[in-house]
Amino acid sequence: MKKINVVLTSLLLSSPVVAQEYNLFSELNYTRAEVGQNDNDILGISSTYYFDKKAVLGPLAELSYINDKTNVYGAYIDSEGDVNDLTIGGELFYNNFLFGAEYNRAEVGSFDADSSKVTLGYLINPNFLVKADYTDLEQGGFATFGAQYTHSLGGVDYVGFSLNVDDEFDVWTASSKYFSALGEDRFVAAELSVTDNDGDTDWGISGDYYFTTMTSVGLSYADEASDDVWGINAKHYFNTNWAVSAAYASADENDADIYSISLIGQF
Repeated sequence: MKKINVVLTSLLLSSPVVAQEYNLFSELNYTRAEVGQNDNDILGISSTYYFDKKAVLGPLAELSYINDKTNVYGAYIDSEGDVNDLTIGGELFYNNFLFGAEYNRAEVGSFDADSSKVTLGYLINPNFLVKADYTDLEQGGFATFGAQYTHSLGGVDYVGFSLNVDDEFDVWTASSKYFSALGEDRFVAAELSVTDNDGDTDWGISGDYYFTTMTSVGLSYADEASDDVWGINAKHYFNTNWAVSAAYASADENDADIYSISLIGQF
């Protein structure tokens, strides 16, 4: 009997842990923005369907830094003041090439605006993606160029880098993310981003700590247009399919408080 227990223990310890995999990621969100004496209630819904399953990196909320799965997505936002915004799109990966398309329609009262975007990219290897986007607006169009790179630190640990720049090199955004397993189902993620618009620079930093694969808390700070924006958030999965998240952000100069709560589904 003792030998059997030893064999079973050995098999369990040597067996690989199977990560959760999903095709569909959806979110229903309610946000209340209080800016000075004005209040605004915003309801949003979004969903992304991947034709091949996406594996999480331990925490159910963490996916790979670079996406290489064909997908379709959509999002709709309804805000007070007769403001609506609809976005639909998709990405196709074929022989390491990326083909993407997106359509957006924004309505503010009797005013509406349509825009569309096409994307062409190439996955040089699973850790390096380059792409170009062209966005067509009613008043004209513009192109942007971007790249994403992931450097593995062993296991699920990595550091990722992203860079995007417009076709006139006046506006650029750079960001980086660090993700690491701490052991005993604990993880940490941290992000840094910088945006420069013709000399005007905004930056932000955020971090999330995972107590388990299903529960996390996070803090953020951003310097945007000379305003200090502080944020705190929390997320909890009740099971492998359903989660709730809540967030609060405050902007000092604009006297703004933003409260948000979301219902998340993954299948």
